[in-house]
Amino acid sequence: MRNLRRSLLQRASLGLSVAALLGVTAGCSPAPQRNIAPTTGQLLPLQQGTRVQAGWAPLLSAAHLGERVKVYAVNMSMNVQNGSNSNTMTMYGQVNLPNRAALTLSMNGVSSQYYQQGTSAFERENGVWATTTPLTEINLYDSYASLISAASKANVPVYAFKQQYVVDEYCSVYEAVIPAKALKGQTLWSIPADGGAAAAGTLTGDVMAAFYIGKTSGQIREVDLLTTGGAPGTGSLVNQVHAVLFDINNEKLAQVQIPTTLVNQYIDQQ
Repeated sequence: MRNLRRSLLQRASLGLSVAALLGVTAGCSPAPQRNIAPTTGQLLPLQQGTRVQAGWAPLLSAAHLGERVKVYAVNMSMNVQNGSNSNTMTMYGQVNLPNRAALTLSMNGVSSQYYQQGTSAFERENGVWATTTPLTEINLYDSYASLISAASKANVPVYAFKQQYVVDEYCSVYEAVIPAKALKGQTLWSIPADGGAAAAGTLTGDVMAAFYIGKTSGQIREVDLLTTGGAPGTGSLVNQVHAVLFDINNEKLAQVQIPTTLVNQYIDQQ
């Protein structure tokens, strides 16, 4: 369970499901309230959107803004489907770039915590902290920028949908279905083989992506992703991620703090 959860965490942290839900998710409520819980709704087909000729321009602009983000908070849900088997994970917490993170995880109903500072990382399960391997990449914005750039260069059609309210601002909503060939050379998968060691995977289908861009901030505020892939001995997998980004560059609210339970455990062991 620990190895499988870590593989899902690594995939989520890299934004490896750099592709979003088939159609635009309803997202957050259009009422002006602070709602940071990932939500899912009816998926909308492209035909219900409006083709935008210069659709990638605001997305590229948002991607460039994301390159300057130093701290942020994220609320994410993720599901990996392999035939009749399904693994679901939720993740909530703060990220301080380049290498600090404090995350609360829940996988298939089992909760845990993850804390990383530089090259040191710890995971708490069943009330006990233990050292673990740090994540090599925790910047979701880099992953999204890579996807947006590749799709823009391939002139993938972009469709606009009705604006939605995400956390604290209205967002323009864009959707695209990106052919796998447009992402050739990008490593999109880190697939857990037999629930343990990761194996290199292959993107086998189109990438479906929905981006919510803040009308005030210009930042990427929400991304819904879906990819299809596979690995030797594993078979095909469908990977879905829904992420809400908030407290962007807010040093007060998104500051990573070392968990008190980790400090107390260390003191007790002295």
